[in-house]
Amino acid sequence: MGEVLTRDIQFPKTATQLRDALNRGEVSFREVVDHQVDILGRHRALNAIIEESDLERFKGPIGQEVEEARHDPKLPLYGVPITVKDIIAVKDLHLTGGSLLLQDNVAKVDAPVVQRLRDSGGFVVGKTNCPEFAFGVGTSNDLFGKTYNPLNLKLSPGGSSGGEAVSVAVGLSLLGIGSDYGGSIRWPAQCTGVLGIRPTPGRVPSMGQIVGAGRSGLDGESIYSRSSLQSVLQVPGFLARSVADLDLAIKTASGYLFCDPASVPVSDALGQDLEMAGFKVAWSDGVSIAPVDSEVVDALSKLADLLEKAGICIVEEHDMFKGAREAFDDLRSYDDLFEIRQLAKGREEMLTEGIRSTLDRPLPLRDGYSGAYERAMLRRREALRTLQHYPICLLPVAGATSMGHDNKAMVGRLEVSDFELMAHCRAVSLIGAPVLSIPIGKSGKGTPISVQVVGNPWRESQVLAFASLLEQLGCGWQELVCDG
Repeated sequence: MGEVLTRDIQFPKTATQLRDALNRGEVSFREVVDHQVDILGRHRALNAIIEESDLERFKGPIGQEVEEARHDPKLPLYGVPITVKDIIAVKDLHLTGGSLLLQDNVAKVDAPVVQRLRDSGGFVVGKTNCPEFAFGVGTSNDLFGKTYNPLNLKLSPGGSSGGEAVSVAVGLSLLGIGSDYGGSIRWPAQCTGVLGIRPTPGRVPSMGQIVGAGRSGLDGESIYSRSSLQSVLQVPGFLARSVADLDLAIKTASGYLFCDPASVPVSDALGQDLEMAGFKVAWSDGVSIAPVDSEVVDALSKLADLLEKAGICIVEEHDMFKGAREAFDDLRSYDDLFEIRQLAKGREEMLTEGIRSTLDRPLPLRDGYSGAYERAMLRRREALRTLQHYPICLLPVAGATSMGHDNKAMVGRLEVSDFELMAHCRAVSLIGAPVLSIPIGKSGKGTPISVQVVGNPWRESQVLAFASLLEQLGCGWQELVCDG
């Protein structure tokens, strides 16, 4: 595994580069398939992909049909290899959520987000590992085991979209479909040095996820969603190696779906382009939300200086989004995890210890919910006022730069564990705004440090445009030599 990201130098490294190379005839679809088969074979020990698609079928008539569709303008993702997190349905592949309870479950339909990317020319390489039911800040479960961070095998890739992050980092896929409730895309994106985006809730259909946002494959062929806190806040999103790739994925997957209660009938447009004249950016070191390591603070401070030298009006707002994390945690504590309880009834011993302990916790009294909701909306309103004044806000992805497989990390001399690591991500999740995670530097140990780029709801184009500016300034994914 020490050769990860150091071979096949001539092969396109991003989804947009690969698509363009295919359209120019510089590489054939057959070569793409061969390339992915080779990579899959080399990196199985990372345990990122827990079920592979039958790629050999693309070498016959199906592959020829794909080859002939090379220049179809309706296929913006032509020839792009995609992986999908194992809580999102892919027809004819297992949908387990990393749980022994669902080890034999096979999805009968595609989740809408998967179908839209497939209809645009992408092909699914396989399903990726996640903690049981995507509850966890690392990536390990009793069904498939542990996923390893290719940058350092002693470190976790984060979670819960850890398998997706690893797949994109090493090239098992060039576009990953994950999900993000309280940071499940942004945190593993930092841990592995890739980019990730959580769209505005409702922009990308959320149906076809388990558990909470739908039970695809568990009820015949339906992909219904139960209206719940999780179905509203657990957002399908994407991991990739470039801003252009994330932009392509968002544009492809966006759009109203009338049968999805979480989908919002907004314009398919992603918002206004970024107008730099008079544009203001706010940044915070995040210390008012949760403890932050000095290396993370230094990286944010250096980024602010870099932006100022580039002519951006950037202002430090120390207490930005203060209280939002606590409001998110309080509101989420009222989620009774109904579907997991129903699924596990009488079989609780098959659940991982972490899920069992979560289910065993005493639930808050329901008469306190209205107060929690009111406090959450108050914090959301305060945050949106900040975004009204500063269309882009920057703050850390996490207080720590990385963590071990025990889900623990050091922030200075303070040990931080489990969901405390996602404090800054959870604060942003409450706001209901689009947010993108992009690497901005490295720690002294060489682990990536990323920033959250937060924009106004439905203004994904501004978030993407600002992240593109950061790429021009030297931030973003780097082709790293990984630890063996």
